[in-house]
Amino acid sequence: MGRWKYASGGTTMIEAAWGGPQYPNASTAVDPIENHKFACPEQGCLFDVVADPSEEHEVSSQHPDIVSHMKDELRRQAAGIWSTSHENDPECKKAASLKYGGFYGPWLEVDTVQMPPRSEAVAYVTI
Repeated sequence: MGRWKYASGGTTMIEAAWGGPQYPNASTAVDPIENHKFACPEQGCLFDVVADPSEEHEVSSQHPDIVSHMKDELRRQAAGIWSTSHENDPECKKAASLKYGGFYGPWLEVDTVQMPPRSEAVAYVTI
């Protein structure tokens, strides 16, 4: 495990609060965790997860060299992520259930996938 956690600039860090040892507690009804969030600064958020495992201190301005390195690595990694060229089709969930046991896999792009006619009622796993 590495020392640093980086999130891109503008990322909303949700549930950014550190309550007491007991949660939920008496204040939960009037101050729920969903109310606690912040947007990362333009350069992004950087946390030293070794020294600050609860991520209470955002330190990107103190370590611009690490931010730069992490941004470059994130761009490099993102370049290798495959993305579909078509919109999310509800039939995809049906194919996941029928062909792959609930897991996603190729279905529009592969001729061998046999899909039932849309008119047939088909039960499928929610993914």
